[in-house]
Amino acid sequence: MTGCGLPGIGTAPPSPPSTFVANLNLEDAISADVPNGWNAGRPERIPYDYCISPAEVGECTRPSFGAEHLDPSWVREYTVFDEKDTYDPEGEYTYNLDRLVSRSLSGKVRYEPRSDFMVLPARTIDGNTARGYSYVLSSKDGPIRLEEWFVGRRDGVWILTLRSAPGETTLPPELDGILDTVKWTTPAPSPSASPT
Repeated sequence: MTGCGLPGIGTAPPSPPSTFVANLNLEDAISADVPNGWNAGRPERIPYDYCISPAEVGECTRPSFGAEHLDPSWVREYTVFDEKDTYDPEGEYTYNLDRLVSRSLSGKVRYEPRSDFMVLPARTIDGNTARGYSYVLSSKDGPIRLEEWFVGRRDGVWILTLRSAPGETTLPPELDGILDTVKWTTPAPSPSASPT
């Protein structure tokens, strides 16, 4: 029988593809809506390239939303889709996000202070393929809920991390829907020197 379905029940939307094309020499700028009373900016300490938290600009405390642009060598080493490709610094390559996320997740599962792992449904973030998972991290300040999203983009892979406050195992309401507000923009080219 073809064309049959249950009334009121549609088919699930297709999952975003795992593969993406990137040039790892690019880096776009990220932004997101900032909750009332919170601050956004580039933190003084790594790993985040961008952070939103209740702390002063330049600090990234918990709870928070953080974004990290992965080092290109790490992306090449662990996610090259066609390993027959020779590296061309100006070239674009196809990468497999599921492979990268699987490797990251398997490393975290082996680390004992983490528990309550959950793989999250595949989605897109600002039109880009994204895969994520959440877990609870045990720390000296109490448990912390983390949600990590790997986003495959034209400039490589970004990791977006949502963190609860210490002692909380749920994310704060200020972070609800923040992934839907994430945007990347291409920086304007630097002005060239004027001819003399």
